Amino acid sequence: EAQEPTTSELPPGTLVMLRGLRSAPELNDEVGMVCGFEVETERYLVQILPDIGLKKLKLENLVVLEVPPGFGYDGGTGCTGGPSSGPA
Repeated sequence: EAQEPTTSELPPGTLVMLRGLRSAPELNDEVGMVCGFEVETERYLVQILPDIGLKKLKLENLVVLEVPPGFGYDGGTGCTGGPSSGPA
């Protein structure tokens, strides 16, 4: 019963770092915030901070830095068993 969860999308407000961009290499290592997900192109709408603009980026070009509290996104490394506070 290994089903791929469809809720592994990054929630809006997630802080990400850009990497591996070939079309805009000057944006690599920049930090941005996820604003949404475009299903047709399968790309995330990311606001590059502080005020560089909105870019459409694939998940493979994003490194998750911080997820807003209350979301169970775990980077795709298995299931989250509730709040991730305390010792691992």
